[in-house]
Parts: sequence; structure tokens; C-alpha cells
Amino acid sequence: MATLEDRIVRQEKLLEPQLNRLRDMKAVQSKQRRKDDTRRKILYGAAFLLSLDGLSETARTRKIAEVERQIKAPRDRKFLGLSESVEEAQKEMASRDTQHPGLPFDFGG
Repeated sequence: MATLEDRIVRQEKLLEPQLNRLRDMKAVQSKQRRKDDTRRKILYGAAFLLSLDGLSETARTRKIAEVERQIKAPRDRKFLGLSESVEEAQKEMASRDTQHPGLPFDFGG
């Protein structure tokens, strides 16, 4: 008869492939969640940009400024071509030409 130690080793060997499969399945699930989250953000962002079309220039400028104020990470602000800080952006918005406000990029809308 096998010793307790031998039975434990045998069970561990049987369990290992199942644990690996479980780990793989969790990785796939996590990847899908990230994809879904990214898609959700893109859809909401696109809908927001389309909603700007129906606004007056003043309202559009105000909405864009509201969104830009929420972007606080310096790395993100730099990526989007925004001022380094929210305070700096507020100063720029105050001096921005309100006759031709717009997005800092073309979204094809």
C-alpha cells in the first residue's frame, strides 16, 4: 500500500493540469473584461463627441473644458495635447478665442 506521502504526490500531479487550465481560463476572462471596458469607454466617448454637434459654440467650449478638467494625470494631459495642469488649462480657456472653439483633435464628426 502506498504511503500517505505517495498519495499526496499523486494527487498533486493530478491537480496540477487542472489548476493550470483554471489559471488560463481566468486570464482569458480578465483579458475579455479589459476589452469590454475599453470598448465601453470608446462608445461613451464617441457618443459624447457626437453630442457636441448640436451645441452652440459657447456650450461646446464649456463642455470640452468640463471634460478636460477631469483629466488630471500629467501623462494623460500631455498625450492629449492639454496643458500640464488643470489650473494652467483654466487660464488658457479664459483667454481662448471663443469664436472658434473646438476639440484639440479631429474626430471625424
